[in-house]
Amino acid sequence: MRILFRLHGQVECGPLLAGPDGQYSDAYRAAIVTDRRGRYRLTTSVPPPYARRPPHIHILVDMRGYAGLITQHYPRAGQSRATFDLTMETE
Repeated sequence: MRILFRLHGQVECGPLLAGPDGQYSDAYRAAIVTDRRGRYRLTTSVPPPYARRPPHIHILVDMRGYAGLITQHYPRAGQSRATFDLTMETE
């Protein structure tokens, strides 16, 4: 799965996925720093469903002067790409 994100300003963003066994581990965690235009790309496998939940990717965004953002992305069955903007609120 390829996901394109666009954020305003340089930020650190951390996706977290479950592995093929449905368990979370640091092996499926990443810290990503955006480019000067606030963009980054994540290429990963689609996580498996677990505990009656559909496949999903947790996203944590931390940006100086803004409230932290924690959200999830739920790819549709067969989806191989996603593009979306994340909007940050000032503190």
